[in-house]
Amino acid sequence: MLETMRLTVSDAFPMMMVRIAREKALPFEPLVPNPEAIAAMREARKGKLPRFKDVDALMKDLKPYLGLFLVATICPEKNTLRTTGNWMPCGSLSTTLCD
Repeated sequence: MLETMRLTVSDAFPMMMVRIAREKALPFEPLVPNPEAIAAMREARKGKLPRFKDVDALMKDLKPYLGLFLVATICPEKNTLRTTGNWMPCGSLSTTLCD
């Protein structure tokens, strides 16, 4: 995004600091996970998640939850997606990559 505005990080940082000083607030809304999201992230890090053999199996499991967002761990090198089974509104979306 900075490139499209022809700005460098060195240009943008002072601009952001001036805005923070002027408005006495961050120029963005920080994302703070709710307790349910935090619990789901801890569960995901422990690796205690359902696994699916393919996308069709995942989609079958997801069908009742369409329109909600899933907390998941994505492992591209293993070609797997593990879900916590926890569903949250979009403001609480959490996706992590495995180690």
